[in-house]
Amino acid sequence: MANRVFIEPTEFKNTRTGDIDFGVRMWDNFESWYGDAFGSLPDDDLELLTAILRIGCDDQTYEHITDFIVESSPDIYFVGGRSYTKSEYASVVTSYLREENDSSAG
Repeated sequence: MANRVFIEPTEFKNTRTGDIDFGVRMWDNFESWYGDAFGSLPDDDLELLTAILRIGCDDQTYEHITDFIVESSPDIYFVGGRSYTKSEYASVVTSYLREENDSSAG
């Protein structure tokens, strides 16, 4: 079975203080990562993928999974949403790589 990436938009609630953060859980067949650094979550799956790629988290697991998305183009499954093939989200990755190249050149 091919390695796939799953992304789950998530509301994280501190059960002691009641504070709520928004983020994602993201995993593939080998690793899992969660991040709660989002002020809000876009409703559109591809906008959420863009936000995930842009946060640039300094975490090895995050980097492994996002590098896998960018370099290997697996199918991506949004829990509670739908799945996307490489051709359906390629424009997101292309825009992200263009931004990365522009920021490193300038």
